[in-house]
Amino acid sequence: MGLFRLGSWRLDNSAGRSNADRRPDRAARVCDLGEILVQTFGEEFIFRGYLTQGFLLALKKPLPAAIASGLLFGSVHIPNGIPQALNATVFGIVCALIAIRTGGIALTFGLHLANNYFGAVVVVSGADVFKGSPGIITQTTPQLIWWDLCIAVAALAGALWLIFRRPYFTSAPAV
Repeated sequence: MGLFRLGSWRLDNSAGRSNADRRPDRAARVCDLGEILVQTFGEEFIFRGYLTQGFLLALKKPLPAAIASGLLFGSVHIPNGIPQALNATVFGIVCALIAIRTGGIALTFGLHLANNYFGAVVVVSGADVFKGSPGIITQTTPQLIWWDLCIAVAALAGALWLIFRRPYFTSAPAV
């Protein structure tokens, strides 16, 4: 997240104008993708690649390890607001379970990247961490933030169901 904020000075070259008056150019979107690639990989490496494994070694069970990892992940998102912290907690639990199930962070990195890129470039909310970014669609609908959380939880539950029903994830990958 720090890289996004550090790079946001480049995007905010039109002080005083609304997002509707600013449209991101292709170079800005590519640069955003680069910043978000680094940010999401860092979070996945730390939270799913390192902390989840540590919790799994200490707790010996996947679900408590995933919950501990998800709670920690959600706690670092508290500055973004309570709804986003709750969303990040659920996201962290689901990603930790997926990382444990698949034996890697590639899938969780892709999910995290898609989630953050969508929120930073495609649909930017006026009430989240990416507010002020020149998104393709900009909205300010604070009354819908809890609906957004419910839809995100349902989508993550669906993703988790898809991952756990696949037979090729029944054992740890060969090393």
